[in-house]
Amino acid sequence: MKPLRILITGSSGYLGRAIVQTLLRQTEVELIVGVDLRSSPALLKLRDPRLLLVTADIADPLDDLLREHSIDTVIHAAFILRPSHDLLRMRRTNIEGTRSLLRACAACSVGHLLYLSSASVYGFVPQQTALLTEADSLNPHPGFPYAEHKAEADRLVHDARSLGSIPAVAVLRPSFIIGGDNDNPLYEHLARRLVFLPRPMSSLQLTHIDDLCSAVILLLNHRANGTYNLGAPGALTPLQMVERLHGRVILLPQALLHACNQVAWNLRARWITNAPSNALSSLEGYWLISSDKIRAELGFQFTRDSHQAFDSLVQQHARLRYERRFAGQ
Repeated sequence: MKPLRILITGSSGYLGRAIVQTLLRQTEVELIVGVDLRSSPALLKLRDPRLLLVTADIADPLDDLLREHSIDTVIHAAFILRPSHDLLRMRRTNIEGTRSLLRACAACSVGHLLYLSSASVYGFVPQQTALLTEADSLNPHPGFPYAEHKAEADRLVHDARSLGSIPAVAVLRPSFIIGGDNDNPLYEHLARRLVFLPRPMSSLQLTHIDDLCSAVILLLNHRANGTYNLGAPGALTPLQMVERLHGRVILLPQALLHACNQVAWNLRARWITNAPSNALSSLEGYWLISSDKIRAELGFQFTRDSHQAFDSLVQQHARLRYERRFAGQ
């Protein structure tokens, strides 16, 4: 196999860090150029000669970087995940950054692009009779910038594939990712000591970050050209997750919860909520996906189902609490 020279955007983010560390364990990887607006202490500690960390804005042209390092593969993981009151900043990174990157990939003859999308692009429905497949239309929840931006970027990447400006383009649409350091606002909400949840609520499909990283390696090794869902078997309700984290739950009707949450969000009361009310729709509607395609075409196998993925996270956090308590003695 030809040695891989990879550029990854969002290398300091939750997903980016995990992917970089996984890539460095692959013998076929010759170079990784990690691009982000901020540096990651975890990556700086690696001191691997194959890893070059660059501070840059992906909305600015990356042509020089791609050419200078003879990049043949690009992983697009840069995305503002955390809800923000600065929607223009979110759009600059999430949409304009994607446009700029696609232009650079085409201009610099990048051979393979992998874009990390999200299953949230399908939208959330009150009832679900069948698992969502890659053939289903994109219908992100209105007013939820994360899902709307993921869907818009997904379409931009699809258009680039249709134009043939990049020889191979893969899109990965994972469900809710957990594990590792889990820098995720939804998980932070569920891990609070007192959690307000909607009534009724849906079930969430949880995929462990180790499985996401394995899927990324598989897509790169196969030089995949297509769209693939990634959602582990099984699902848990938010209530089940909070109970396993030993939190206290207050159930509120959806309308009341949305009204109270939005007031707290508008007041920037982060100790109450870290997301606008439209984000709560991901806990109220269903968006369970089928992973049959990636299994059938690429032979992917999950190492954990949703329950096992969450259990491993609970155990990890229990260890961290013990270590902090021990360190404080």
